[in-house]
Amino acid sequence: ALENNCYQCHPGSETQCLRGAMYNAGILCSDCHGSMAQIGADFSAGVSVEDPGAFILGVGNFYDRTSAQPRVLWANEPGCGSCHTGSANDNLAGHPDALVNSHDSNGVRDGIRLRQAFLTGDPKATPIVPSNGLFAEPKVPAAFNGFANPAAGNPKLYRVSSGHGGVMCMACHGSTHAEWPVADVNANDNQLALQLQGHVGPISECSVCHTTADLPSNTLGGPHNMHLVNDRRFWKEGHKEIAKRENARPGSGLCGDCHGADHRGTVLSRAATDRSFLVEGRLRTVAAGEPVACDLCHSLQKSFGR
Repeated sequence: ALENNCYQCHPGSETQCLRGAMYNAGILCSDCHGSMAQIGADFSAGVSVEDPGAFILGVGNFYDRTSAQPRVLWANEPGCGSCHTGSANDNLAGHPDALVNSHDSNGVRDGIRLRQAFLTGDPKATPIVPSNGLFAEPKVPAAFNGFANPAAGNPKLYRVSSGHGGVMCMACHGSTHAEWPVADVNANDNQLALQLQGHVGPISECSVCHTTADLPSNTLGGPHNMHLVNDRRFWKEGHKEIAKRENARPGSGLCGDCHGADHRGTVLSRAATDRSFLVEGRLRTVAAGEPVACDLCHSLQKSFGR
């Protein structure tokens, strides 16, 4: 289908402009950008030879579904937060017009992330801007270089967004439309992650950039409020006080954001690669793509302790 529409203009069947993680899950261009008619109905729709300056601007905020402002094609694009609308306990999957992803590409139950970046029935295919910004791009600042910014408060584009420590989002997740992992393990897109951390997918190993021994074992200062990854100090002792503290918060707080309020794990707590943990003389293992649950190492009852 792409060869008959998007790839008529964008890099197509050879380059495979769309080849990243979303493509692996069967998500197509129209699931994020809308139909050809919706894409074409931008701010220049009224431009003609007779009236080359008939741009439609300043009639509202495009991200307001009720606004008459059409899309400005280089500024108004769907973002990560349009489908990754929040945590396991606070997201838009319950919205009646949201198209929810039921399972990931490996068959793991989802029910948290969306399969469509706009709400069903929206004639503009307005990208969703979530209230929970856990995975969303940062907002456009009120001013830039001393000038007021008319787009203030709107989400930035993914390609110019940064997060943890000021690092660009693309540095850990890959470029637009080729987000890691790409299905072919040997693809050029995957080589950076393979060389830096030994496995495909987003950069998730703290040791790629940090000397983890110098970091506090109980930190939640990683990207998206993450704890240390693959660090014996964390999973053996460091997580205990965090769990006790977060269990006192609704939905188990920051722990529940990814592992779920029931502590059984979600698609947000999947192991990035095969892991093994030696706990109390017993080897526990979790396969790549398998959600990490609290009962991997001990009882669920113990995990709810305060």
